[in-house]
Amino acid sequence: MKKHPFLIRRLSSIAISSFIAGLFIALGATVFLAIRQGGHSYGFHIVGAVFFTLGLYAIIHWNLWLFTGKVGYVGDHKPRFWVSLLICFLFNQLGAVLPTALVKMTRLYDMIEGEAKAMVAAKMNDSPLSVFILSIMCGIMIYVAVKGHQICAYPLAKTIVVFLAIPTFIMCGFEHVIANAAYFTYGHAFSGKVVWYFVLMAIGNGIGSIGLAWLYKVQVRLACRH
Repeated sequence: MKKHPFLIRRLSSIAISSFIAGLFIALGATVFLAIRQGGHSYGFHIVGAVFFTLGLYAIIHWNLWLFTGKVGYVGDHKPRFWVSLLICFLFNQLGAVLPTALVKMTRLYDMIEGEAKAMVAAKMNDSPLSVFILSIMCGIMIYVAVKGHQICAYPLAKTIVVFLAIPTFIMCGFEHVIANAAYFTYGHAFSGKVVWYFVLMAIGNGIGSIGLAWLYKVQVRLACRH
């Protein structure tokens, strides 16, 4: 019986942490759209991607729960970790959607609405296979950022790896299931197809992150045998 209060506190902590992480992603998505609407040159895109990274950087340093950052570590935990991941995913989505819904009631939304709708339209016109593959690639880059930050010995290197990996997935148009919750809210998009694409994104993000984590562990074990 004593385990129940601890479990409730643990899951509540994960839920709140996940909500804050979703909020940070929403802020990153918002500033990305705000900068992007100023022009479609690579310069605007790069600057927007760098500012988006501030959200992920804060998540890493605050040790918050972000689905795409945690899913790569399922192999290090017991099966019940999936329950924590599910809670994380749901509250990430909530944290990404609620702030953007509030921003839609401000003058800022008038500035970014066109950019958001154009972005969402491009995603919805894409094929399921393309979305799935782009989601896998995003999962890979998120693991590169999180794991790279973890294993780099020098503080500057920790920062550099994050500010290279995250803009890389943004510049390439890889699909991040939490960031897309913010973009799709701004873009007024919700349908059965959207739900299906979000399922593909979540699975793809997971496969990319878990797959790279597994390959890294295999490489380390083989190297230790020499």
